Amino acid sequence: MIRRRLILVVFVVLLAGCSGLPDDVRLGPYPACDTTWTPPAPSSRGRLLLMAQSVPDTSMIPCLGELPPGWEFIAVSVDSSGSRLTVETDTFDLDVGISLVETCDASGADETISNEPEARLYVSDDRQTLTYTFDGGCVLIEFPTAKLAASPEGRALVAEIHLMPRDHLRTVSGWEL
Repeated sequence: MIRRRLILVVFVVLLAGCSGLPDDVRLGPYPACDTTWTPPAPSSRGRLLLMAQSVPDTSMIPCLGELPPGWEFIAVSVDSSGSRLTVETDTFDLDVGISLVETCDASGADETISNEPEARLYVSDDRQTLTYTFDGGCVLIEFPTAKLAASPEGRALVAEIHLMPRDHLRTVSGWEL
């Protein structure tokens, strides 16, 4: 009897996952920098919490301000090695990856002025990758082409990528992190 109930529960959960829910319910909005929510965190903000858990010692978590016109949030993937946000531009029809990882190699890249306190910013020689380094981690912004990175669309996207201090996320979420 218990086995039948378990099978029924699994079936219902799988069926619910395949139902015609709107995309914004299944995927949810992107991990936004807006932290005016109160616990418990809605699923859209819960992504920030998952990302924070993917690199437990990082002092910063990437988040997105308002996406510029022409940009769309595509996906977020989170596992024990880090997190990756993917956004796409309709102008170039290309994806840009924003990754949070524990370590990265910025050797050979040129350091430039960082718009984020507590983080150093490097630009790769090919001008396609921006790397923010900080205590316990780094964020890579990976453009598929230097042309997109240097375009007004690329610069507008970079202006909306921010680093949220882990302590701030901890405070507003009520989670230990």
